[in-house]
Amino acid sequence: MRGGLTQTGIRTDFSRHSRSVSVKEEEPMSTICNRMLPLAVAMASISCAAGAIAQETMNFVSPSPPQAHLNVEIMPQFVEAVNQAAGGELDVQLRTGGQMANAGNVYDRLQSDVIQIAFSPVPQLPKSFPLLSAVELPFIIPDAETGSEALWNLVESGALDADFEGLKVLGITAFPSTTIHTNADVGVLDDVAGLRLAGSGQALTSLIQELGAAPISLNVSDQYQAIDRGTVDGTVMIWTAFQPFRLAEVTSHHVEGPFGSAVAMVFMTEEKFESLSPTAQAALEQAGGREFSRQFGAFWDRVASEAREQTAALEGHEIVDLSDQDIEVLREKSAAVIEAWKSSTEGGPEFLDALEAEIAAIQAR
Repeated sequence: MRGGLTQTGIRTDFSRHSRSVSVKEEEPMSTICNRMLPLAVAMASISCAAGAIAQETMNFVSPSPPQAHLNVEIMPQFVEAVNQAAGGELDVQLRTGGQMANAGNVYDRLQSDVIQIAFSPVPQLPKSFPLLSAVELPFIIPDAETGSEALWNLVESGALDADFEGLKVLGITAFPSTTIHTNADVGVLDDVAGLRLAGSGQALTSLIQELGAAPISLNVSDQYQAIDRGTVDGTVMIWTAFQPFRLAEVTSHHVEGPFGSAVAMVFMTEEKFESLSPTAQAALEQAGGREFSRQFGAFWDRVASEAREQTAALEGHEIVDLSDQDIEVLREKSAAVIEAWKSSTEGGPEFLDALEAEIAAIQAR
């Protein structure tokens, strides 16, 4: 039995025990019972031990700082739901802020079983997720809640199986659209040209180039110092990560537009998932899934709105919404990025059609 004791190596010689408690006519029944009691207790103990399920500890890494929104409002509740549903078979422990793994090595630590569950934005992972990178394209994801539900539907339908080979996805979330944050005075889209902007993901870096800027690949945890030192002029980042990494301290101008989204997921290896008992597997799937993904997206929409409002209230900060003219310019420049993605991604056109159809169906409800 998985996780429990077996009777392998425990010799139970019933004939020997039978001889040791043979009944003599002159012995009273009370004496016979007293002599048999130790044997009964021993056999009951063996039976109970053989049926026990050992609790398995699983380390769940969310690399963002402990005070990050998701490590306060989302991840602890997910962990509690799993542990409760597992009925004592699992002890999932949340590790944050670089404990056991960080954004740069979380995938490798998962593969080596140092950790067993991980949360990570997909663009930061070393593994390629070509179909999933569709969410990074401009003008695709309208909001995080809608995008997250649509993505889970595609996970469940098997449309993303090629990307997730060897992985078990427990939950998936899109983010709100990215925003350009810079310490340069940017008032219109043309002002972006010539800037050095941190960003990750092929679609986003391609768009940065189309806008005439230079994309610089940096982990989010390294961007504060890079902007502060002048290595880059800013970053293209979602509002949800803006506050936890204190980027308001090193930027002042923010340009909003449908520059594309990003996606993150809670996942583990398929091998590890399959090694668990049916009860433990069901607990993980019950805590994750469609509703978890949808609520995760709604959470990001709220956090992004709050971060935007708080940044707008700071002295010296200016938030710029693209004009209708700039939106059209962005649409024209985005066309090349989208077509390049379609032509270079096997199954890309079909998957993008499926994603847009799921989004349209959700919006039509």
